[in-house]
Amino acid sequence: MKKILLIAPSWVGDAVMSQPLITKLKNSNEECLIDVLAPPWVCPIFQFMGSVNKTLLSPFKHGQLKLKERFAFGSFVRSLSYDECYILPNSFKSALIPFFARIPVRIGYVGECRYPLLTRFLSLDKKQVPLMVDRFTNLASRQDKKMKNKRKWPELSVSEIAKLAIRKQFLNATTKKIACFCPGAEFGPSKIWPYKKYAHIAKYLTWQGYLVVTVGSENDVDKITAYSTLYYVLINYIKVLSPVIPFITEKIYENLVSTIDNSAPKSIHLNEFPKFDDELFFDDIVEQIDVIKEIVSLGRSARNKVNIKIRQPLSKVQIFVSDIDKKSLKRYETQILEELNVKEIEYVPDVECILNYKIKPNFNILGQKFGKDINKVIKAINTVSLNELQSSFLANKEFLINDGEFSLNKEDVIIEENAKDDYSLSVSSNVKVSINTIISESLKEEGLVRDLIRFLQNHRKDCNFEVEDRIALDIKCDENFYNALSNNLSYFKNETLCNKIDRLDELYKKDNYLEIKSLNVELAIKRL
Repeated sequence: MKKILLIAPSWVGDAVMSQPLITKLKNSNEECLIDVLAPPWVCPIFQFMGSVNKTLLSPFKHGQLKLKERFAFGSFVRSLSYDECYILPNSFKSALIPFFARIPVRIGYVGECRYPLLTRFLSLDKKQVPLMVDRFTNLASRQDKKMKNKRKWPELSVSEIAKLAIRKQFLNATTKKIACFCPGAEFGPSKIWPYKKYAHIAKYLTWQGYLVVTVGSENDVDKITAYSTLYYVLINYIKVLSPVIPFITEKIYENLVSTIDNSAPKSIHLNEFPKFDDELFFDDIVEQIDVIKEIVSLGRSARNKVNIKIRQPLSKVQIFVSDIDKKSLKRYETQILEELNVKEIEYVPDVECILNYKIKPNFNILGQKFGKDINKVIKAINTVSLNELQSSFLANKEFLINDGEFSLNKEDVIIEENAKDDYSLSVSSNVKVSINTIISESLKEEGLVRDLIRFLQNHRKDCNFEVEDRIALDIKCDENFYNALSNNLSYFKNETLCNKIDRLDELYKKDNYLEIKSLNVELAIKRL
């Protein structure tokens, strides 16, 4: 009896697309056993494929090489005595375990120079075979001609009882057709459709009578909550504006509500005017957001004082906040890090950890107040304890100096707040923000790449590229800049949807050409 191992892809959607391949393998040899090696989040998909004998749990996270551990796991797989292996991902890492397991027949597409790891490798023409379901099924074919005519769509084996239970438990809909969206992606926006595409398809499916639902992981909860909040605010905001701008709000309402919700009033002017809901107002959240906005504003001000642009990453920001629980601010750390473009936040317990005080006489007032005794007063001020002075002023008391001979109030002195070395400081009455101004070589390189991303994104718009278009990039630059790009390559590709980068000695000034004089860079882009 032939035993076949399938190395599954890491994406749920791709796992579903592999089902026709499994069916084809089973049809060609009904007695064969097909096992699947898959990551934990994909395994449940294969448990609903009737032709799969069992699933093996992959112990490796996405992107991990761990060569020694893969060799050990390959030894375990060898003990299961597989005859064939179909490797669906195109990565080098995915072909290592079958190789270490010494499976006699190892089949997959050419990718990442993994020729030595495969016994039969196929070349992939993405234009000829654009659909993932066809690419997977082709692995079981010696000939891939007229593949589209033989295509079978994926099917999962789920009992009617299970379907009905899911409908009742989660959807409260037992008969309506359901379209399910899984918009999230664990490894960045380059793997996600543009949201306007989801909205367009959802609108079309709703017209066709489908109930459209969205599912995702715990990582998607915040996004769904944010979208729901935005939708709620927009709908109620246009209702408030509708008496003033009736036609514009009617059009917005048509796009957002009436065309996708058949139960809603057909016109915005047939809705009740919104009422204030006390249960949706949270004083503590408003206070926290006000503090976050002040922190971000002061952080940007601190950057401006030393002329460091916001696109240049920095290592640390120190924050002192009085009269608010610092633990409540930690939930917004991601927003602070992104807005200020820093790597680390440090909440300091005492204001003197973040700044140095300096007491200076206010000569304009002291001269009028003390006359010929001003020199005695200035000498006494220079020996004053800052803590004692501030404690007296906070209690609205006068501060006695020179053994009680003279008294000072707030207006008589100027208390300067100065940043510590290598920091830039901005302050308000309750919030102090200090940013580390030392730019390491790695931070400098990341700043250069961020600048390049900005120019490239604007160039994409000028070339009328769509948001989801993937590109190839030709670039002419010096060695230092290319090293910076290489050290931040994954981030750059993810942000720009760039699949391929070629460094050239000379670029022809043709269509889609751009010269960036400030970076001493020339580039040209091509839509893939």
